[in-house]
Amino acid sequence: MKYRIKMDLSFPDEATLTDLENARALIAPLFQASVVVNEGEDFEERGFVELEKCFHDETPIKPCVILERWETGRGKVIG
Repeated sequence: MKYRIKMDLSFPDEATLTDLENARALIAPLFQASVVVNEGEDFEERGFVELEKCFHDETPIKPCVILERWETGRGKVIG
């Protein structure tokens, strides 16, 4: 058995790069403590955080655009 934390945070248009970097710094220790489930297997599961540009508040609604993806056990930004 494992425990999971899932988060989805929205920031206002006026959020700055510093705000987003501060959020990443707060999450970083959780990555160090988390594990990769079934590492190396076809059904491997990595924890991740995605930074997206979200257009759900616009008309017409457009899909989100992933800017960065941070994955457990990789130690770097990918994607």
